[in-house]
Amino acid sequence: MKKSNLILSILYLLIISCSNNGELNDELLIGTWFPEGHKGIYLDGTENYESFNNTCFSENRWVFNSDNELTIVSFDGNNSNCEKIGDESLFWERLDETNIEIKGTDKESLDFEYIFKVEFTNEGLMKIYTPNETDSNGVEYKVSYQLFKRVE
Repeated sequence: MKKSNLILSILYLLIISCSNNGELNDELLIGTWFPEGHKGIYLDGTENYESFNNTCFSENRWVFNSDNELTIVSFDGNNSNCEKIGDESLFWERLDETNIEIKGTDKESLDFEYIFKVEFTNEGLMKIYTPNETDSNGVEYKVSYQLFKRVE
């Protein structure tokens, strides 16, 4: 009996470690996410982190549902007076273990498609990598991502 309990415990640990290694799966993605901040790593390896706490941007939310719909709810204004400025209805599709495609139509009725790398941390956060980003001074990042926290 002890031997079978040990084997079951090892299998459980293997399943948990394999399912939480940062790979994208639909169960991890589906839900409501609030932006926490933006991190950029420069070409020289130095890092820049901008927290969205206490800003209207932290009120935004990205809602991924199981029907591959994505709703982005946006807020704007000064930090003490945030107003909802709209909802954007998009579609998402998982392409492989690390990438999603987001599709939609912009305000000028132009179709667009973007592919983003997505990772999940052991702390339950989601990173959506954003290519070709620059900081507020126009300096290019080697790698950058937005950090999101699940709320539902």
